[in-house]
Amino acid sequence: MSLISDNKSTNHRFARLGRNPFIGCNSHKLNLEDDYIIKKDSELSNAIYNVLETMREAKQLKNSALLRNITDFEPVMHNKTRCSGTYEMLKRFLSIREELLEVRSSADSTLPIGGTLQFHTKVKKFKSLLSEIDIVAKSLQTKGYTLAQCRDDLEVRQSV
Repeated sequence: MSLISDNKSTNHRFARLGRNPFIGCNSHKLNLEDDYIIKKDSELSNAIYNVLETMREAKQLKNSALLRNITDFEPVMHNKTRCSGTYEMLKRFLSIREELLEVRSSADSTLPIGGTLQFHTKVKKFKSLLSEIDIVAKSLQTKGYTLAQCRDDLEVRQSV
């Protein structure tokens, strides 16, 4: 018997009623590990927070209107329930960084953005780290890929 539900308490209840162990979602476990990696590294955590603030402000009405005049791309916020959400946010930030700097230079803008080359380099470095985690996260969606294989892949990717 299998059960698919998006409610944790429902999943636990059905497992108990069926006298089956509740295994849990490997993608969710990887997302928790991703959060742990980010929180453990204060430099990474601060960079992600700064990018998040920039993207949040870029979605505000004035900044969003200014950005739409320059590019077709919109700011992307991270999806807290998916480990790929932070990666996608950093990827979009890097792709529209020049446009965001242009918006910031406008008199009507209140956009905070780390404009230094050092900040840009940090974000690129962290994006590549999260890219590796994203690859492993997508592998979890394939049949037969176990959490143990996931851990091994992450260790190999982080040691490179």
